[in-house]
Amino acid sequence: MNEVTYTYRRTKEDFLAHSVWHRYFKNTWSLIINFGFPIMALLLLALSFTFEADIVFYIAIAYLITMPLIVYGLIRLRIKRMFDNPDFQFDETTFTFTEENFTSSSERGEVDLEYTYIHKAYVLEKYIYVYIDRVNAFLINKEYVGKGNSDKIVSFLEKKCPRGTVVIRTKK
Repeated sequence: MNEVTYTYRRTKEDFLAHSVWHRYFKNTWSLIINFGFPIMALLLLALSFTFEADIVFYIAIAYLITMPLIVYGLIRLRIKRMFDNPDFQFDETTFTFTEENFTSSSERGEVDLEYTYIHKAYVLEKYIYVYIDRVNAFLINKEYVGKGNSDKIVSFLEKKCPRGTVVIRTKK
């Protein structure tokens, strides 16, 4: 029987990578809001020197340009606080991918999920994110799992998930 099982504890770097990807790169709207608006603001700032602009205009431009940077700083601060807290700890999680389902188990409980219930799966260069709804995802570090096993996981997801669920954003 084809099966991939591994145990993993997320690191600070994993958590940061997932938070930043989820906030900035997950979908087109995130890209537009976090990168398109600041670029547009820079263009408007350059054009503003050709006409008389009010102070409110410059405040709005400053907001559009700095907001993605402020959000990134807040993400890093939140993660630092979580990991600096002595009571905070990610449990070790065991992931099992089989032909029938995906299972995640830890000290806190177990999630047994048929592939048809996976909301979305994103395959990136270093990670695979398996979303069980619009916000909550399981993180799979491809380097930790190994090339052969990560390829098997992607194969399970492609074969068993509904069409359009698996999004691959890696170089072929």
